[in-house]
Amino acid sequence: MRRRRAATRSHAGAWEPDEYVFLAAGKGLRQPDSGIFARGEFGELFQEVAETVDFIVHSRLELAALLAAVRKLREEGAEGLEVQGWVQKGDAAVVHVAAPPEIDRERIHAELMKEKEMEFKLLEAKYEATLLGKEERIDDLKENVVRLETLLNGRGNTYQTFTGSTLTGATLNQGDIEGTVSTAAKDIGAEADAGRGNANQ
Repeated sequence: MRRRRAATRSHAGAWEPDEYVFLAAGKGLRQPDSGIFARGEFGELFQEVAETVDFIVHSRLELAALLAAVRKLREEGAEGLEVQGWVQKGDAAVVHVAAPPEIDRERIHAELMKEKEMEFKLLEAKYEATLLGKEERIDDLKENVVRLETLLNGRGNTYQTFTGSTLTGATLNQGDIEGTVSTAAKDIGAEADAGRGNANQ
């Protein structure tokens, strides 16, 4: 960051430029975009950058792991840690974690990175287990469908009720029925002929 004129110190003792600055990053963008800083505006504009520990994440799962890591360290006594938000940068996101001014930033960054990796592995394992459970459920449903289709196909020659018969819900072979009926018809015919012969005698 390059300043336009000699810097002065505000009444609070913070370093402030007299008029405006050019950012070293971001193609030398001017801040403010026009005009000059009013008293205290520079500190307000860049205070957030000075009081955050920043992380880059590349997926929703990694973001969830970082949030869990911040929550865990806060529960363990690292007071003042809070995710302020994140900004999308192409395929990644920059996450701003607010930290107290007196905190050792290098140490807290290292601890959060370590916890984030552990949380990421746990979340990844849970995610894979969930997917596996869904796949097993789908396989079970497919097997049930196959069984149902097999059962329905096997009942193609099943008749629930036979009029004038005691057979109900029986599975019969059509070929056997036709053979039995033909034999019975011949027997009836033979008995009828025999009856006529006896009547003529």
